Amino acid sequence: MIKRFLAVLLIGAISVNAMADTVLSIAAQSGEFKPVALKGKTSGQQLVVTAKQGAKLGDVTQKVTYITKPAGLVMCHVTGLVKPLKNGKGTITVQLKGAKDVSIPFEVTDMEKTSPADFANEVIPVLTRSSCNSGACHGKKGGRDGFRLSLLGYEPEKDFRYIVYENRGRRASPAAPDQSLLLQKATGEIPHEGGVRWEIGSEPYEAIRRWIAQGMPYDPEAKRKVERIELFPTARTYDPNDTQQVVVTAIYNDGSRQDITHVAQYEANQEDMAEVDENGYVQFKDLWGSTSVLVRFKEHVATFFGNITLGEMVKAPPQRNFIDKHVFQKLELLGLPPSAPCDDQTFLRRASLDIAGRLPTVEEVKSFLADKEKGKRSKVIDRLLEDPGYSHNFANKWATVLKNKRSRYDGARATFAFYDWIHNAMKQNMPYDEFVKSIVTASGESSANPSVLWYRSFKNDRDFIVEAKERSEDYAQIFLGVRIACAQCHHHPFDKWSMKDYSGLTAFFSGLTLKPGVTKDELVLVRAKKLNTFKESSPTLLGGEELDISKYKDPRFSLADWTGDTKNPYLARALVNRYWKQFFGRGLVDPIDDIRATNPPSHPELLDELADYFVKSNFDLKALVKVIANSQSYQLRADPNEHNLEDKQNYSRFIPRRMTAEVFLDSINDVTEMKESFANQEATVTRVLHLPDDQYNTQIRFLETFGRPKMDSAADSARKTDATVSQSLAMINSTDILRRITYSGGRAARMSKSKEAINTQVDELFLRTFSRYPNGNERAMAIKYIQGKVKEAGDNASLKLTNKKEGIEDILWALINTKEFMFNN
Repeated sequence: MIKRFLAVLLIGAISVNAMADTVLSIAAQSGEFKPVALKGKTSGQQLVVTAKQGAKLGDVTQKVTYITKPAGLVMCHVTGLVKPLKNGKGTITVQLKGAKDVSIPFEVTDMEKTSPADFANEVIPVLTRSSCNSGACHGKKGGRDGFRLSLLGYEPEKDFRYIVYENRGRRASPAAPDQSLLLQKATGEIPHEGGVRWEIGSEPYEAIRRWIAQGMPYDPEAKRKVERIELFPTARTYDPNDTQQVVVTAIYNDGSRQDITHVAQYEANQEDMAEVDENGYVQFKDLWGSTSVLVRFKEHVATFFGNITLGEMVKAPPQRNFIDKHVFQKLELLGLPPSAPCDDQTFLRRASLDIAGRLPTVEEVKSFLADKEKGKRSKVIDRLLEDPGYSHNFANKWATVLKNKRSRYDGARATFAFYDWIHNAMKQNMPYDEFVKSIVTASGESSANPSVLWYRSFKNDRDFIVEAKERSEDYAQIFLGVRIACAQCHHHPFDKWSMKDYSGLTAFFSGLTLKPGVTKDELVLVRAKKLNTFKESSPTLLGGEELDISKYKDPRFSLADWTGDTKNPYLARALVNRYWKQFFGRGLVDPIDDIRATNPPSHPELLDELADYFVKSNFDLKALVKVIANSQSYQLRADPNEHNLEDKQNYSRFIPRRMTAEVFLDSINDVTEMKESFANQEATVTRVLHLPDDQYNTQIRFLETFGRPKMDSAADSARKTDATVSQSLAMINSTDILRRITYSGGRAARMSKSKEAINTQVDELFLRTFSRYPNGNERAMAIKYIQGKVKEAGDNASLKLTNKKEGIEDILWALINTKEFMFNN
């Protein structure tokens, strides 16, 4: 039974947040509402009607009855859209069975007037909503079928010229508006490859026709512009199969507001969880989790969030730090019970792989399992952060995204030097802001300052050119988590970045040149003496104003100061999101290098607090790893319970993930005791994780097969993690695996000669591969198999030794081909 009922209306100068508060208080108190103000024939107002039962809010916009009095002044559609018919005042009564009627006053004015058509704010949105200026239609480069428009209408001045002046003016005819090609083709009166876009007499048709009939007015210098758009509601919690009508309002720079719900564009970010129609009506599906809807009007974007509940009782494990507070609160909101905490052997293996990039040794496993101290997990994390594997594990990750690849100008010496610089930074725990600044402001000889090698280009063959555009794109993607490449040619379709933003950021990296050094493989980064003679734009911070920089000053230092500033809105969020993926398999924002308002985080408050923690720690990378790894959320089991098998975004359990190619091959070598060697590397380098560049991908095909990237892209997606047939074949019958298992100096050979009991040796195999003891059945089967191989040799001592070795090799082969070994779980 619905006990209380409230009608929510988005009008006037009320902000979304203020409105939400006001609506709730009004519903509880007086029930008064501001009137619906409709001005002119083309105006309209979308209503949102919400029923409240206890603490639950539910959308009933299309389930209520609307009665208008006096009749004939407005028309209220069943969808809640109010349109004017005649000047006057009245009320709209909203009725729902079981709830008290609510009356909303309205006023209609200026119906006798013809308002001037607004090309930028009325015509362009119609073309965009109809996909006329999309990249697949007239918005693509060069246009289509002789007619071109700017992509998504971001350049209205060009669009006005294309429509009014091209094709001998036949596209828009003010003397006979209905004969205009723009209307005849869109309505199908003249054959149109894009099909019928509008019906004659429809609102889009009438909006275009009115503009043409008025003589195609357009003032590119018009002062009235849209500053932003607002949504109501912005976020709510729903049951599966619920609905929600969204209201979108444009706020202009003169303070006026306009309902644009029926001209905005909508796109569901997770179509398997929710659908949205062209009028902002969201239909949730029979799934639980978090979803969002992208709303776009011209260059402005906003996002509506919906949390769909499973509705189960949640009893979360004890919280270990602030991370758990946010994760478990979200699970309680969704009614999604988490898995139980993992056992000790699972934790040790998981943390060792994620932090140090290696499996724990047999001795480490035995010692940890025997330790009864309460805080032993935290101590293991501390020890792993000081392990040599930690600095190499994270140096490997940074060398990949920083594109430490050999170019035609330099060889192994350069990539080795850059890798060593990154490795030392990780080993010494260089504050992250200093790490970034050192790269951005690098200059001089690569032998003295290896970070200048980040300025190498792999997009061209021109001698020692520094691609300013490539640098700005990589800088933004790696360090800010922002993809700006789209803005090079047009306004970013899903973000706020314009071509001006792109050129302003690129200007920081102009005037740079790499020259050959004195010695072989050395490069020197130099700048032009009068470097700040910018052709396209002056250096401009993302989202900021142009900087007034002396033509003799290196603008990169200004960029570095802004980047490392504790108030920078991007740096810390991008880094903690990147590291979160290292431990949870996906970022709080995913993909991790595509942070934007229209790609919202799964846990916004957690991302904010984690970034704040990182800044307050003085950008301490080890402190960040420590707080993540110590969380209960990270230490949950991978085994699903009856509710969370499908959960991929809420961290109700640990999601198993395959080891990276480098760690996987190192782990196989550790298990088989294979001593690896690499060309042009010192004999002490025996681990794949220590290799500085991608040159070894071709020498060791296993790495390429299992997705090690070529280090020519800053994108996180360059590393492939999907399973392939070639991977299965490589594990089953490749010479790479056979050579390691049968290695004469390896584990199988050593154990075959040992006097140890077979059951002890079987325990060792399981401890080294799975970081756990075998269960009774596993131990019995393995012992029986090896003893059977030995028995086949009869009394032949030499053959017994050979057969025992083969038996152990077979067990090894079987173990490393299991998902338990291949995956970190």
